[in-house]
Amino acid sequence: MKMLKNTTKFLLSSANALNKKHHCLLINKCISSTSKRLTSKALFNSLNSDAKDEDQQQVTKKMSLLNYPQPARDENAVDEYQSKTDGLVKMADPYRWLEDPYSEPTKKWVEEENKLFEEYMKNNNVEEKVGVTREQLKEYLTKMVNYEKVGCPFKRGEGEHIGYYFYKNDGLQNQDVLWVKKSLESQDAEVFLDPNQLSVDGTSSLRSTAFSKKGDYFSYGVSEKGSDWFTINVMETKTKKVLDDKLKYCKFTGITWAHDSSGFFYSRYPAPKANVESLGSETEANEFNKVYFHKIGTSQDEDILIYEENSQPKWMFGVQVTDDGKYLIVTVSESTAPVNRLFYVKLYKGDEVGGDFSFERDELGRVKLVKYIDNFDAEYDYITNEGTKFYFKTNLNAQKSKVICMDINDEEKKMIEILPEDEDPLSYVVCVNQDYLVACYLHNVQDVLKFYKLSTGEFINNIQLPAIGSIVSISGRKTDTNLFYKFSSFNYAGTIYSYDFGTKESKVFYQTKTNELVQDPENFEVKQEWYKSKDGTSVPMFIVHKKGLKKDGNTPCWLYGYGGFSISLQPYFSIFRLFWIQFFNGMLVIPNLRGGSEIGGEAWHVQGIKDKKQNVFDDMIAAAEYIVKEKYTSPEKIVLNGGSNGGLLVAACINQRPDLFAVAVPSVGVLDMLKFHTWTIGSAWISDYGCSSDPEGFDYLIKYSPLHNIKEQQYPAVLVTTANHDDRVVPHHSFKYTAQLQHVCGKSNTKPLLVRIETSAGHGAGKSLTKSIEEICDIYIFAASEMGIKFHL
Repeated sequence: MKMLKNTTKFLLSSANALNKKHHCLLINKCISSTSKRLTSKALFNSLNSDAKDEDQQQVTKKMSLLNYPQPARDENAVDEYQSKTDGLVKMADPYRWLEDPYSEPTKKWVEEENKLFEEYMKNNNVEEKVGVTREQLKEYLTKMVNYEKVGCPFKRGEGEHIGYYFYKNDGLQNQDVLWVKKSLESQDAEVFLDPNQLSVDGTSSLRSTAFSKKGDYFSYGVSEKGSDWFTINVMETKTKKVLDDKLKYCKFTGITWAHDSSGFFYSRYPAPKANVESLGSETEANEFNKVYFHKIGTSQDEDILIYEENSQPKWMFGVQVTDDGKYLIVTVSESTAPVNRLFYVKLYKGDEVGGDFSFERDELGRVKLVKYIDNFDAEYDYITNEGTKFYFKTNLNAQKSKVICMDINDEEKKMIEILPEDEDPLSYVVCVNQDYLVACYLHNVQDVLKFYKLSTGEFINNIQLPAIGSIVSISGRKTDTNLFYKFSSFNYAGTIYSYDFGTKESKVFYQTKTNELVQDPENFEVKQEWYKSKDGTSVPMFIVHKKGLKKDGNTPCWLYGYGGFSISLQPYFSIFRLFWIQFFNGMLVIPNLRGGSEIGGEAWHVQGIKDKKQNVFDDMIAAAEYIVKEKYTSPEKIVLNGGSNGGLLVAACINQRPDLFAVAVPSVGVLDMLKFHTWTIGSAWISDYGCSSDPEGFDYLIKYSPLHNIKEQQYPAVLVTTANHDDRVVPHHSFKYTAQLQHVCGKSNTKPLLVRIETSAGHGAGKSLTKSIEEICDIYIFAASEMGIKFHL
């Protein structure tokens, strides 16, 4: 089953010069005219934003709303960088000590900040201003979210092991439950695996999962407390007995079974070196990924090494056994860029499938892989194969992607186009019913499903979706005669359709039924509008609100963005967002910023990376200006929100245009752009951001890095959110940013500058429903109180 929810890309989940008046802390003011070297004294003077005199201190004391913590600033913490324009540059890092999550000073600071947030929520008439208590708000949202949610069914197994599996949530379960039934028509379904039983508080979640080809085994990764780390477990499907096999230190890996059920291939990292209280709290770089084969019934220590590349510690490996079971494909990535190397190996001698592998090994003990594509020039995404003819989705000489066929026995490596590049970006392709290619294109940020013949590329037909929306998941394999897809939109909770290859028609398989608190979809208006960014580029945005909206500038607006890593923000259903629209009389605006892939595929992406990152911020600023000009809302009614790379977006925008927003919520953001690549998987983001180790990279990163561009000005109300087990964007991004923001502006800012630090949670994936509800309610009541808006039943 292909899951297509709009989530952050698995590794970040991802600049032009800043306006001179928003220049960073170090340029001009602090660089010596003789040596072009930033002196420590000048640097620290620039970072010291205390009040200038006693009178000013008295004024700011009256303005100050909160008594912020006063953590120590280490004036000896200085990092050196090379600038292409300015030579050696020294940068102060006074809150470097916050990078140690388990030091006593960090624990104390976290405790003080959480206490401050709680005191603010309790002692500043927040509930009275909004007209609802935090507990009442959680109660209302909990009732609204309480309805059955079902995912696309997917067939797995052969013979007596055939099962039709699907994920379901009864309404308020912290994690979705995996169910199974023997046939599509059967009314008798049973729980196959319930992750809610794996922990008391619902913070254990499923990550990578895979059934064996025969369907006799199920392997599943379990993550604890939101960490990206997970442990692979194995279950017998017939008895549901969990075996003793436990494979630790897995992160960002798929699982792919040998077709004889002898075991599976996967990748893992070495055990972390850091001595931390729980896995997921360490910050060391993830390096030296390796591919292994695990034989069922053996210990992890006995796993067979397939491939490693010690000369390339940043390389990451993907694994896939081909549809016919005869080959293992190993893809190699070094970043989140849409490019990979393509290696393969034949698993068995002759045409047989099963038994002992026929591997040859090199002098380093690795399996000899055929390095078919040994460069990072393009992306090759395996679709299927017919013998030695392999089909791939690729962006080679095609920024919107295409489908090609390559015969691996052809020494010339000719590439035959099956589906040429289209005018719309090609998102993904699956092979179903033996000879059908199901291709999903993105037309004006809306999905279009098209069907083609695998062998010839002949167009068969397409599927007309019922409204502006997206295919959030699709289920179908080459051996399947059924195709299922789930449609969703901002105001449609989700409909699962089954497609009949004979009649070429779709019919409703499952219709999500929300509860009575959720208004009818027809009560909402969903539209797409286009606006001009700073450089004249046309950018689309989705706007969602109740029908009959009066454009008088008074509607509370939730403005959400991302703008990076080729991630497309498409229409999809969120009960949390609908809650904002219904009960705060609000609106939702989502611009499709450059850096994504919504318009033109890779061409849209590259316009928002590295030295062009400023385009992303300009796009978001222009979006806010547009909705104000069109009288949808006003700056006093705009909440700016984004997560991960979107958290960076939020923090950069309020540094540059704080006047445009009433509230800013940067969630789990990448905020220290000079050091992000040194922590956990951060080096994989260099393809989007660049790197401060490169003099050119330093020059454009320092111009917008949120941590380094905080200045003494009036900021909107800020609520930073992060979690203590976020080992993707480590929490000290948010810690250091919050400490610096409070230090520079805490004595003068008339609006609160706060952080909310979640425990037993990570970057977002696998977060329990309970914690998600608590967090969004706190965010909503904070934002509403700062904008002076009321909760309406």
